[in-house]
Amino acid sequence: MFDFDYYISYSPSDNQASDGGKGWVTNFQKFIEILITQLLGEKPRVLFLPNGEKPQQSQLAACGVMVSIYSPDYVSSTSCLEDLDAYAQLSTQSGLELKSRFFKVVKYPLITVDEPSRTRGLINYDLFAIDPASGQFEEIKDFLSRSADKDYWMRLADLAFDIFAAIRNNRPGGGKKAFWEKDVRYIYLAEVGPELAVSRSVIKRDLIRHGFTILPDETLPNQAAELEVVIKRDISRAELSLHMMADTPGRIIKDTQEGIVQFQNRIASEFFLAEHDPQNASQLSRVIWVDHNSKQSTLAFKKYIEGIRKDPELSVGAEVLEMPLEDFKAVLRERLDTNQKNAEIQKVAKTQSGKTMKSGKTSIYLIYDLMDEQPAKMLTQKLEEMQFDVVIPDFTHGFMEMRNSHLENLKNCDAFLIYKDQVNDRWIQMKALDTLKAPGLGRTKPLAPKCVFHAKGKPITSADLSAYAILVLEEEQKGTVQTLEPFLNQLSKKS
Repeated sequence: MFDFDYYISYSPSDNQASDGGKGWVTNFQKFIEILITQLLGEKPRVLFLPNGEKPQQSQLAACGVMVSIYSPDYVSSTSCLEDLDAYAQLSTQSGLELKSRFFKVVKYPLITVDEPSRTRGLINYDLFAIDPASGQFEEIKDFLSRSADKDYWMRLADLAFDIFAAIRNNRPGGGKKAFWEKDVRYIYLAEVGPELAVSRSVIKRDLIRHGFTILPDETLPNQAAELEVVIKRDISRAELSLHMMADTPGRIIKDTQEGIVQFQNRIASEFFLAEHDPQNASQLSRVIWVDHNSKQSTLAFKKYIEGIRKDPELSVGAEVLEMPLEDFKAVLRERLDTNQKNAEIQKVAKTQSGKTMKSGKTSIYLIYDLMDEQPAKMLTQKLEEMQFDVVIPDFTHGFMEMRNSHLENLKNCDAFLIYKDQVNDRWIQMKALDTLKAPGLGRTKPLAPKCVFHAKGKPITSADLSAYAILVLEEEQKGTVQTLEPFLNQLSKKS
């Protein structure tokens, strides 16, 4: 039991009052206390010395958490660094990890070499602004001013929530899981470009609220070799690797031409190829979210995003989702809620799509939308009369269960037939892309013949399918298969 929930360490020069108001650190302390009080349900016990006095050793030992306000003056202050060293030593003596009880709030950016070595790898909570026109750093002096934009408020909320979690763990019984927490489940939430910082914070907070632990839990290095080791280490612990992309590739990694967004996606793809076991439902899965309003800042990154949409090598093992953020949050929650059921879903899907092994018949995965169900059923009947095992979508489950079943069918069926009547060309293009990605999803069977079969007078006009190596055939009339002959001939040759 600690006498104080947290202690704020700072350089007195960072708390000098201006224009008759209160100092920056004083305003920060009051503001963060309000946020933590809302989370904790009561006021936290805070050790805050308003004149920058040096705390006694016994006071430091009685603090569960230390919050340091980093600035050029802080890291050059002997007194501040002595506080930091003393707290680190007390943590070691108590058998506690400094990382779990120390928060590095960056009031103004530092040169990395100036930062104390023991805290360089810890997460930065940056509380400064960057002028988009000049690229210069700006200090935000008034927490309630217009310059404190949504991004800034989100960073404050992240900090308050993380301090609250540490306080809760330090209190008696705090180590017990809250009612909404489950066994530890990790998600790798990739670093993003600056335009997605707020969106990433929204997703991160939503995932934490649902009991997930977010990785990386430290500041990622900028050296390629060191960064690759850290990413692979964290991804190896995660059940989901989540990548968010929009306008920019993020900071450029030293010794490469890649931004952090591209680098993480490439390493995750390589890890998936090397380690993924399609028979193990609990292993890593990948999701790439592309902001549907994104406008890439450079031609090179625009080509990269186009590649994510179309090139299986850039999105290997991943579902690529392009939708508004709120819709994405809902889809992600549904995926994670059902992730533990994937083993059973896989078993059901394999039973359905594994008919070929039992019956000796060729299986065709007939892909269609619910709005085209009636003509698709007529087509199913004709194909079954020709002694094919026809696997069809199951529309009785939720989105993620349907999606997981869809992916299993792509891995296990002998051929893919996409049917179009009322659906739009965009839907057809997305399903064609899914068939192209089948090998990256863990398919071990040979490449499957694939075909888009559209109703008479409903041609594909606004989507280019030339890159998908897929037949496009027109139905003569509802429920007939005569014009499917080129596709069925391919199946005969395979069998």
